[in-house]
Amino acid sequence: MESIRWQGLPHIQGEEPVGRLVGRDQALFDVWIHELGVGAAANSSTLEMSLREINRADIILVLYTGEAGSAHSDEEIGICHAELQVALARRNELVVIVDLLPLSTSQVPRDISFRSYVDRLEVPRMQAQDESALQQCVAEILQERTAVLVRRGGTVGARKRDRGQALDWSRLDLTARQKEMCSALIHNLPTERIDEASGQASQLHLMKLPSGLELAVRIEAIPAALSVAAARERVGQPFMQDHLHAQVLESRGVPGVVHLIACHSGVTETQATRMLGTPDAMSVASDFGVYVADHVQKIQIVFLSQCGDETAVALAVRRFHEWLVQTGEETRLVERAKSRARILKAVADEQ
Repeated sequence: MESIRWQGLPHIQGEEPVGRLVGRDQALFDVWIHELGVGAAANSSTLEMSLREINRADIILVLYTGEAGSAHSDEEIGICHAELQVALARRNELVVIVDLLPLSTSQVPRDISFRSYVDRLEVPRMQAQDESALQQCVAEILQERTAVLVRRGGTVGARKRDRGQALDWSRLDLTARQKEMCSALIHNLPTERIDEASGQASQLHLMKLPSGLELAVRIEAIPAALSVAAARERVGQPFMQDHLHAQVLESRGVPGVVHLIACHSGVTETQATRMLGTPDAMSVASDFGVYVADHVQKIQIVFLSQCGDETAVALAVRRFHEWLVQTGEETRLVERAKSRARILKAVADEQ
């Protein structure tokens, strides 16, 4: 493995065509491998060095042999196992695994545990039989991930609202802007309205998740910054009316309700949890916005930030779907929604 990493280093960093120089003496990729940390301070372990580099990385490439790496005993997890766990916990969306075939069939307990762990993961994986195939895999991964980084860097914080549809929406009053935002969100999910008889301001829709599972959602929009009370109060705490949808949830046999809120400006975790009404909740800020979930009542709200025009709404929806897939949170989202549906039925029965 050490020789493979050393041989791949110049190929990626710029001494070979894959990593061409982007400046007079600046390589396109700055590659770190374990062996580069040999001269580090004596009080800095290999694992600690890896964790620092994981936090700095834009792309994390895992060369997987089926062996867990060194450990103090056979019962402990190996260093490779520990590094991969941390990488997935901190930077899940950056990890790609390349299987170096044939994989080890070692019966050492830590290796068996590592292989079982990797087989359960839902991350991109490729396979390579030899050095040539490995270089091809690496080139494809770098090309795809670099394109993603460039697209993301070109959109985050770069969209202005001084022209086009964004300007048109900014000209609207709060009521009209809220209507446009809700329409854009419905169009980009896409959804099917399933609660024709509810008579509520916020209709119930059926949304298909990336896995194909369906979920009942309510569509909302906050047509100005969350700090603007007049805009925020247009949505209020929409989950207070969820029990009115209990009958249709039961008849259609779908989990829910999950609230999708398009926000014209940004949203913070503090603002999201305040709107939820309890600090004892799961709160996650990501590039789509903020996701919050109440542990007790199973209320779930997805705040999609910077929805200044239909393109921005579509981008936020795409990023939310990507986050669900990359983190494996989709399964938990559905389980919470099933619990929420049962709670709503109980509340409706008591009315």
